[in-house]
Amino acid sequence: MYIELTRYAILVIDMQNDFVKGKLKCERASNIIQNIHTLLSEARNNNIPVFYCIDEHLPMDNYELNLWGAHAMKGTEGQKIIDELKPMESDFVIPKRTYSAFDGTD
Repeated sequence: MYIELTRYAILVIDMQNDFVKGKLKCERASNIIQNIHTLLSEARNNNIPVFYCIDEHLPMDNYELNLWGAHAMKGTEGQKIIDELKPMESDFVIPKRTYSAFDGTD
């Protein structure tokens, strides 16, 4: 017997104030907000889990802070997810302290 288990998840990475509107603003990020919002709505309507992988730095995060300067510091406005893509209660918010959401982070 063959059973195919298909699982999906949506990862929203670094859509935070400091990256979209603040210290490390990426002009192109504003262009994709509506598409991400649409994708999130469809995912939630289809019970697909949504994970926000966000920078949440501490003063001891020397590598990141030396490279990019202070950004997305834990507890600041810059660290918060942009209002347009605010997580729902059913979503998961995964803090990361390095560049990657998959490697070398807590």
